[in-house]
Amino acid sequence: LEGVTPRSVEDFFADYDAKALPRYLQASVPRKVALQTTFDSAGGLRELSSWDFAETVADPDWAVLVEFVSTNCAQCDEFKAAFEEVSRRVQVAAKKAPSSSPWRRVLVARMDQTANEHTETVKGTPWMKFWPRGRRKKPVDVELRSVDLIFDFVDEQLSEEMSAEL
Repeated sequence: LEGVTPRSVEDFFADYDAKALPRYLQASVPRKVALQTTFDSAGGLRELSSWDFAETVADPDWAVLVEFVSTNCAQCDEFKAAFEEVSRRVQVAAKKAPSSSPWRRVLVARMDQTANEHTETVKGTPWMKFWPRGRRKKPVDVELRSVDLIFDFVDEQLSEEMSAEL
């Protein structure tokens, strides 16, 4: 019964009631509080865990770009700085954008899939997927590796979102 606490029992039954999938792999990243209070367009790169991945990408108010990485992946290590630069550029765009801009609702995140489970099809590592805002979110594979091309891709997705709202 090591590790069983009143909080862990509460979490188990909350997940069970929400019909959440059982998680056998989960990093020691603490569970996040409600999305509305933790998402911050100026908050930087967010580390996702098994516990908050599905809820994060499904939130209809946020567009989410996720990089899936593996612990012993040389390409992931090489791409790390580029992805962090994408995150920084998204932060800058969000800070410069008016409050109604979709740039204010973009989250850039990373998930170590060797330490966390998820249900997405990932073709290799590093791998990126983009979930646009909206209720019926379908992820888009992002097979780009240049900072400029990835940023332009996100910009294009947000422009499509804005034109669809008009």
